Amino acid sequence: MSVNTILTIIAVGLMGISLVCFLLKSQISKKISYVSLFLAIVLLAINPMIIRESIGENNSKYDTDILNINVDELSKPYIKAGKVNQQKLFSKGEMNRDIQKENLILLKDVLTSHNIKYFIESGTLLGAVRDKGFIKGDEDADISIGKHDMSKLRKIYSKLEKLGFISFRNGLPERDDLEENERSWMSMSLLRKGEYIDFYTLFDTIPFSLTLYPFLGTQFPVPYYYEEWLDELYGDWRTPDPNDRGNGSWERGMPKYVKKWGVVKENLDIYYSSNGNKEVHHLHKISLLSQKMGTPIFPRQGFLLGIVRHKGFLPNEGIDADLACFVHDVPKILNSDWGEYEFKCGACDELPACWDRDFFNGNHPVTGESLKYYELIVTHKHSSWKESIGCYYKYKPGYYYYPLWSIKEQNSDNEYKLSVEIYNQKGGGNKILLGYDELPLKELYNNESYKGKVGVIHKISDLEKFIPALFYDTFIYIPTGSKNILLNEYGSNVFEYMIDKKGKKVKLNSSNSKPRKL
Repeated sequence: MSVNTILTIIAVGLMGISLVCFLLKSQISKKISYVSLFLAIVLLAINPMIIRESIGENNSKYDTDILNINVDELSKPYIKAGKVNQQKLFSKGEMNRDIQKENLILLKDVLTSHNIKYFIESGTLLGAVRDKGFIKGDEDADISIGKHDMSKLRKIYSKLEKLGFISFRNGLPERDDLEENERSWMSMSLLRKGEYIDFYTLFDTIPFSLTLYPFLGTQFPVPYYYEEWLDELYGDWRTPDPNDRGNGSWERGMPKYVKKWGVVKENLDIYYSSNGNKEVHHLHKISLLSQKMGTPIFPRQGFLLGIVRHKGFLPNEGIDADLACFVHDVPKILNSDWGEYEFKCGACDELPACWDRDFFNGNHPVTGESLKYYELIVTHKHSSWKESIGCYYKYKPGYYYYPLWSIKEQNSDNEYKLSVEIYNQKGGGNKILLGYDELPLKELYNNESYKGKVGVIHKISDLEKFIPALFYDTFIYIPTGSKNILLNEYGSNVFEYMIDKKGKKVKLNSSNSKPRKL
């Protein structure tokens, strides 16, 4: 029995009590009668709101019931006995493009304002990319949305209702209590002014990066590699077919695209932790702003490895963002307007006593000069979010280096063991920097004169340009030479093995052992 049914029964009961008490005509009975009548009216008034807030609680009913919605004139021909006449609606023929454009833009504004992630799908996406508009003969518009975001959308259904949208054909794929045969990829359809939009729920959350694409005089989210998405769904989609209105094959194409460009499942758990999605949001914005300003702030070390190998944070580290910039960009970074973010720096002479100078002493390995900056701190003006950014310095001709700062009695032993026992064996790892020469890290403990000179070096050519890389449901700019950087830093087995949370070396499975295409 649904909540609205129970409330209706209670309201009817209260009305009966009100009537009986009123007929008794005593002073107390009349007061009980008035209170009962008032409560009954309140319950009947809020009943439709409860139905709307819990769309899908009674699947067979709300799937088609229009309730008390004011149906617009263009939709009335498709409403019969308070329900959407689906057979008549789906046989109406080609849609009115002007109305559908209006519908999509209204819907886009609502979804964007409530941070609901979605993308235009199937024939709508095909029309946007190939035809720069709707496909000729198309009857509806198509949108993909994750289960989590579909649940968010149902909670704000009243806002859509006020704009004239009517919900029907609720497949409820996000309901875990339904049997598999009761579910559907079709989450919901929305009808307005005689035209309808279908929502498809293919994932718990959209597991790949999106970008904005120009469509209908504005921009709509689409898969970042939208041409490859269309390749997988349609094959030869570039050649218009008058008999094809965009009916692609999700069963064939979607798994292939997700396998190639999607985020591995264990990293989605990190993303949906208490601070994961906030961290992703800030890191994406900082990356985007820094590229626009010409002062790249980019992932380094474990963070870069997580993005390239897992398309997110390293599963064994969780939320841990290692960022870097070039030291020659620091003055511009500090003196630029970053909007809701601000930067400050830490100088070598301000280092706290806890820094382990066995690894780095603050002096340039070639010139011996004291380094001016060791890191920047970026903070968000309207929250407690902050991150540190290490500085890359010029080393010998053609190379940058990143000095290894290691906190005493916290990172030193781990860094040493990982570099010597795992990475150095395969040609990677941190090195002792001696002018124009480098030695393996293990020599640090054989010669006192080597202390304070540990770092990792990379070719300037690997860090000259940047490209966007998948990072959960968004992207971050990484160096074009990221694969070379990781092989140099972690060794040739970096895409075969990883370190688990217990510090043990484990073999990567086939689904996440290869780096994404760079």
